[in-house]
Amino acid sequence: MILKVSLVNTKPKFMRKIFLTLSFTLALLVNCWAQFPNQAPIDSNGAVLTLITKEVNYGTIKQNSDRFRTVQFTNSGKANLIIDTCLGSCGCTTPKCPQNMVIKPGEIQEFKVEYKTERLGKFNKTVTIRSNSTTGDVVINVKGEVLPEENALPQNSSGPVAN
Repeated sequence: MILKVSLVNTKPKFMRKIFLTLSFTLALLVNCWAQFPNQAPIDSNGAVLTLITKEVNYGTIKQNSDRFRTVQFTNSGKANLIIDTCLGSCGCTTPKCPQNMVIKPGEIQEFKVEYKTERLGKFNKTVTIRSNSTTGDVVINVKGEVLPEENALPQNSSGPVAN
């Protein structure tokens, strides 16, 4: 009788362990599938956004100097390319893209990227171009370094000190 009571009491614990193990395994599998989304085959007759300018490199520039750089791209696909949006990675990097403009196959276009050059120091930002390209979103790196103007006060200075 003791043995019978022992089996009755352990059965719910055993079932709970099996249930928790199966639940954990299922959750793990679902998480793994989420990491590898179904990839649609690339349409060989679709539009393809190809960057001519692979990176926007401002180099080393002075504070408040020219903010704009040009990015060239082409439609190397077989269908018309339409750019939906261009997004900067922060408020200091602003792309000026030709949104909803039809770019025919083989056509070369350009857009401007603006970086706020009043901000000092090295920077490494991105611009993401969203379009109907069969290759998906395209990301361009924007980098450089802004040095203070020669006659500028140091950043932490508030001006001359009165005696």
